[in-house]
Amino acid sequence: MFLGNPTVKHIDYRKTLLMGALALLALLEDGCSSVRSRTELEPQDWMVYPGVRRDISDLGAAFEGKLKGPSWTPAMVVPILVADLPFSTALDTVALPYDIYQVQRQPETP
Repeated sequence: MFLGNPTVKHIDYRKTLLMGALALLALLEDGCSSVRSRTELEPQDWMVYPGVRRDISDLGAAFEGKLKGPSWTPAMVVPILVADLPFSTALDTVALPYDIYQVQRQPETP
């Protein structure tokens, strides 16, 4: 005896929840390193692609064991940085004209 309608597809809610969580994570961290880098840069230290540079620098620190915190920190940070890298690249590319303007405005250092 068959219970249920054979034409109705059953939804795997775990898969849907996981995909939703990943999409939310991507939206929340959209260019996180780019935003963080731009808010922490001093005017004389302005550079192009600061978010990408920060992601790469933080990844290097994670692989060299130079991250502050417990020993499990790299296991948490590395996937986040790898996931953030394409978003930081996109945001840095959109902000590139402004970054070039800021770099050109920097005073000459003797």
